[in-house]
Amino acid sequence: MIVLIERKVKVGTGLLRVDRMRKGKVQRKKVISSRKGYKVADGKSVRQSPSERRKRKVSAKRGARKRAAKLSRILIKRKISIRRGKRQGLYN
Repeated sequence: MIVLIERKVKVGTGLLRVDRMRKGKVQRKKVISSRKGYKVADGKSVRQSPSERRKRKVSAKRGARKRAAKLSRILIKRKISIRRGKRQGLYN
């Protein structure tokens, strides 16, 4: 199992850098805005238009529904493979 650790570092006014740590190394560095309703564009914190916020909200919900549907299949498959592994003596 991989342990997920995120380290947040303040970069500038209204900006945060989120470092994803895996196995003691930085896997990904991502700059995000620390203020709600703002986004990062060209390294600066910029206010989002209401229409953009609405579009992002709708697409985020749609993506969450898709992930939830896929997650149930993933969990079923994981359960089956763990069961098979137990039969072969891989788990105690």
